[in-house]
Amino acid sequence: MSKLPLIFARIRELIGKLSRRDRILIAVASVVVLAAGIGFWSYPSNLPEFSPITLSKSGLLASIKTKWVDGGSRYILRIEPIPGTEVRFDGAIRSAPDWFINFDVYLYDSDGFQVCKGSPFSSPLSREVGDDGKYSGLYTEGVFICSRSRLKQAVRWEVEYRFPPLEADKHPAS
Repeated sequence: MSKLPLIFARIRELIGKLSRRDRILIAVASVVVLAAGIGFWSYPSNLPEFSPITLSKSGLLASIKTKWVDGGSRYILRIEPIPGTEVRFDGAIRSAPDWFINFDVYLYDSDGFQVCKGSPFSSPLSREVGDDGKYSGLYTEGVFICSRSRLKQAVRWEVEYRFPPLEADKHPAS
């Protein structure tokens, strides 16, 4: 015969003797302990690190950092011009409407299957300005739509993007 029903009956009896305030405090403490346990369990160790990639068609360099925050996977995406294209990069950003520039991030496992899709928090992307007053980079924060275990499977990343073509330098021929 199980003693479990007797234990629960005794707990109910003890809780019934507590004041309303004490019952609320116990309920709040229970929720906090449960949330802390879930938060600890859901924090992934050894998140993948990704090398920067060159978006060769556009003359851009993309880098990404990932972090598990508040039970979800977040990222910071940074876009910079490849050396030698800084002037064209600045011109492309200045000429494009805010809604046009877009970057979507995808993570893939070792078999080439997509395991996560990135969704940026903000549009347009934040723009970095150098000391010379020219745009030197773009960045955004976003969230990956995937579970902790799927994120840990990721071994490579890709970016699908919409960015104006970098016009050729308009320097007069010497």
